[in-house]
Amino acid sequence: MNIFNECIDDKNNYCQYYNLEINDEQVIKRLIAIDSKEKIIDTSKIDEKDSIKRSVKKYSTGSYYIYNDSSMWERIQAEIISHLKKDKKNIVFIDHLGLIGLENRNFNKTNYERVTYIMKQLRKLCRRYKVLVFLASQCDRSSLRNGKITLHSLKDSGEIENSSTHVILLYESEDKQTEDRKS
Repeated sequence: MNIFNECIDDKNNYCQYYNLEINDEQVIKRLIAIDSKEKIIDTSKIDEKDSIKRSVKKYSTGSYYIYNDSSMWERIQAEIISHLKKDKKNIVFIDHLGLIGLENRNFNKTNYERVTYIMKQLRKLCRRYKVLVFLASQCDRSSLRNGKITLHSLKDSGEIENSSTHVILLYESEDKQTEDRKS
């Protein structure tokens, strides 16, 4: 969400955000909190601070598209294509790979087959339509526990490595987690 927030500031970008866990209102509320650097607990109190007002205005411009209606890849892909802008840099965010299902059961027999199919389809989409995609994926718990995150830590990572041009591994350090627990 932080990267999405930064990307929509550039008027040359058109961003699409696909969240398969929470609804549009929750996404916007979190984005406003990220942008304003304010905690937003009650949406009825949004008008109380100028930083929040600026963020609300930013997220009412429509220079982005948020979608959370389906977790089926075929529908998500159709939505991505239908919202591409010819005069903009198209950037797509998908949160997250583990929740994407397939209507085509031939590629849905195992998690590995599903992820492989989706990653290959994403690669084709990026190449054909010149789209930049940020795709969130989970790491296995053993890697998180031992603090050694690598490409192999990504769930069903074989095709993630093969189809991606770049992989960014983000995680909270143990020091930060301990600090947060004390707060």
